[in-house]
Amino acid sequence: MGGSIRICVIRVNVNLIAELVALSIPLWVFALGQEADASTLARHETKPTKSARQFVQRFYDAYVSKIWDVKSGDAWQPMLKAKALAFSPRLLSALVEDAAASSKSKDEIVGLDFDPILNSQDPAHKYVVGTISTRNGHYWVKVHSIDSGKPSEEVAVIAEVETHHQTWRFTNFVYPGNQDLMTILRDLKKARHKA
Repeated sequence: MGGSIRICVIRVNVNLIAELVALSIPLWVFALGQEADASTLARHETKPTKSARQFVQRFYDAYVSKIWDVKSGDAWQPMLKAKALAFSPRLLSALVEDAAASSKSKDEIVGLDFDPILNSQDPAHKYVVGTISTRNGHYWVKVHSIDSGKPSEEVAVIAEVETHHQTWRFTNFVYPGNQDLMTILRDLKKARHKA
């Protein structure tokens, strides 16, 4: 009773595997030799991931079109009223408090001095959603600015979103260098109370 053992050597692209795992795509789909381009990845996203992608992209499309209509440097503030349900109560409360403190102090900067949704003082005219991962039940959605007709390689901001009663909402924004909006708002509040 002789048997044979087959050994199969497969070359693995570690970055592709990480991307597939993050998107919850079955690895066997790509083991069959299918090309892993962006459209293939999008077709195999889970329903929650697709839904998160659509929510964030629609929000950014609407947001960016509105900020160019606002004359002041704080274009993000009117969106707090117009899209309040798109933010978790904790994030919305911290942003409203920061905006109120900033409006009371015209002579010095006591609050955010950049657009927290775009992570910019000089925003691009378009932003696009990139890869999505999950952490602790939240979806981390990478957002890229469009420069010269192409998405920038560097992530502009990571929008952290969650579902609540079957709707999506932002819970935080994470910036390159591991800074995040909730921590920045907390630190600004502490500094205002010390002054």
